[in-house]
Amino acid sequence: MEEQLGVSLNRSIVDISVGKTYLEKKSQKLCILRDISEDGYKGFINIEGESFMKMVPLMDLLNPTEQSTCFSEPALFELTDKVHKKIEERLNIIRSIQECGPGEITHQVKKFAQQHNVTERTIYRWLKRYRQTNSALSFLRKRRESSTYSFRCNPELEVFIQSKIVEYYLTPERLPKSVVIRRIQSDIYAKNKEGCNYKIPHTTSIRRKIDKIPEDEQLIKRGQKKSARQKYRAVPNSYPEVCSPLDVIQIDHTPLDILLVDEVHRKHIGRAYLTIAIDVKTRMIAGYYLTLEPPSQTSVGMCIYNCVASKEEVLSNFEITNSSWPVNGLMKKIHTDNGADFRADHLSKTCAKYRISFEYRPIQLPEFGGCVERVFRTLAEEIKSLPGKTFSNTGQRKEYNAEANAAMTLKEFEKWLVTWIVQKYHNDTHSSLKRSPLDAWCQYTSLVKRNTGTFRSIPADMRTFYLDLLPYNERTIQREGISMFGYKYYDKELDEFINKKHSNGKNKLFSFAYDIHNIGHIWFYNPVEQKYYKIKSLSKELDGISVSQLRQLQDSVKAKTGKNDNKFAVLEAIQEMNQIPQDSIAKTKKARRDEQRRKAKRKLPYQPPSAPIEEEWDDNIELDETGAVKL
Repeated sequence: MEEQLGVSLNRSIVDISVGKTYLEKKSQKLCILRDISEDGYKGFINIEGESFMKMVPLMDLLNPTEQSTCFSEPALFELTDKVHKKIEERLNIIRSIQECGPGEITHQVKKFAQQHNVTERTIYRWLKRYRQTNSALSFLRKRRESSTYSFRCNPELEVFIQSKIVEYYLTPERLPKSVVIRRIQSDIYAKNKEGCNYKIPHTTSIRRKIDKIPEDEQLIKRGQKKSARQKYRAVPNSYPEVCSPLDVIQIDHTPLDILLVDEVHRKHIGRAYLTIAIDVKTRMIAGYYLTLEPPSQTSVGMCIYNCVASKEEVLSNFEITNSSWPVNGLMKKIHTDNGADFRADHLSKTCAKYRISFEYRPIQLPEFGGCVERVFRTLAEEIKSLPGKTFSNTGQRKEYNAEANAAMTLKEFEKWLVTWIVQKYHNDTHSSLKRSPLDAWCQYTSLVKRNTGTFRSIPADMRTFYLDLLPYNERTIQREGISMFGYKYYDKELDEFINKKHSNGKNKLFSFAYDIHNIGHIWFYNPVEQKYYKIKSLSKELDGISVSQLRQLQDSVKAKTGKNDNKFAVLEAIQEMNQIPQDSIAKTKKARRDEQRRKAKRKLPYQPPSAPIEEEWDDNIELDETGAVKL
């Protein structure tokens, strides 16, 4: 990037006269103006030391002393009314002196000096500056060029104090100023014992020297680089302009600043997590995923699914009939941060199948994800009007009891969220668009249709698209089935592939997709038939159990038994958990949260069927009880 130079201020006036000496701008040499062209824009000059004449624009001629003038002109807006009045007063003095004859100048200078209580030397200095620059601003006092670190003390002591400030204060340990000042004074006292004769500076003097260090430098050297970047780094960058809707979608997660309650006892179960996708061109919210589980690959996959799927069933489920949510279809690019959940191999491979590319924002440049971050900030402000809000920090919360005031279940909050999206956010004027996101979407989509004849692409089969987005593991198929999460899964559909090997003798691996929220079953992809088959766990206790719940139980059993692999103890714990009486569920937040996880179904427009899924699905095909196609 080319470095841009600042524009220096020069308000001097050049009087153009034939025979007068000037400074030629390009050569920076003195010259004499010999003649002026007929159009009055150019002049013929004779540069000092050269015998020939040269034609140059008159705008290239400067006053001969202008280059050496050390006067620094301020910006006009910096001048106060008082300063303007003083300039006019001095300008009138100089003009009166210039109008005098040769013998009257001395008398007039003495007269004005007495009237305005200044010395004669001062008036002569004003006159000299004005003749040099032809600028009334030359009457201002020259600005003092002072360094940020200029100290009025012994130069050797200055250097010593500077080094000690760097040693004690500008370090990641972040010592308080009072401690730094005492140490510096102690070190100066020790120096005096060694033969130096330094005067120990006062506490206030050293503190002022520390305060003169720029705050951004203090933050950086005291180990607060992130704070320095947020406060002082320019952020002209943002995500580049895109051409059409669904060209780029930004996705991110956030924990919600509200406590939710369970559906039975209406007691708080903690926060939910929200994953949101926003269309960069129109700022329309393209999709979302709300869950009690922490953000994961599944959250990303389900949010992408919600983006592509029609929202009609979502609106119908929540009985929202007076609004529309027209965003659906395959996007061209997904822009995210660099989190591990966004860099999952299966997501990038699945998206590549559907011509979707992933793009990751530059490291430590969050402004490139500003579209989705702004939605989160707007949503956080709206949530502050709901019962059970936790606010952003304890300072804002003060004495508000979020646990006691929590009142909304996960389903109730989701209805509020969808209503806010389609009725308020999509219809409010966006500051960067100068219109509402819905208006922008309608305008741009109609423009694309008119110019290209098409607008969006959609998967041929949404059921296949859903299963493709689930995370998967590769396993060999043995006689007892396959092992995942430490437990066995089996169905007769696996029989054909038991102990299958490659031509090189190695065991063949097969893909099994799974839902982290329910590991009671998995999905087997049959590479021969190109179908998905639902494979249930041989341990029925796993039905409705999430991966995170299983890990918690495994850790709990390990702490009790001291064994890493005690599958039966874990299953017993699950069985015991499922048989907890309702009154004991009401006693603990964790138990209520786990119970709510088992009850809550994902709020998707489409629930995956239990029948096998083909890559190319034909709704006219009939299946028998085994999942095979009827001939």
